[in-house]
Amino acid sequence: MAEKQAIKVSEEEVKKIKELRGSYQDLIIQVGQVELQMNDLSGALKSLSEAKEKLMTKYNEIKQTERTQLDELNKKYGVGTLNVDTGLFTSTSAPVSLPPSPIIENNG
Repeated sequence: MAEKQAIKVSEEEVKKIKELRGSYQDLIIQVGQVELQMNDLSGALKSLSEAKEKLMTKYNEIKQTERTQLDELNKKYGVGTLNVDTGLFTSTSAPVSLPPSPIIENNG
């Protein structure tokens, strides 16, 4: 059986290997930092998404309320246009096959 022989490696070669290992360690730390930042951003994105969902629900509620009120105006005054600045309703004579809602004008 052959005897194992220890060979002294040059200091320059050892230094290069140590530098590479140091580079690996630096990268591992940086990857960990990025991962933590992504986790934080993910939490913030989730919070923003939840806030947006609540706002969109409120938006849809307001839109439905407006539609109901406009339908009531249609029943009371017929098809037409309402100027919300003056409060004047102008009826239109064009026949509409679907139940229309009054057009709201804002001159401001």
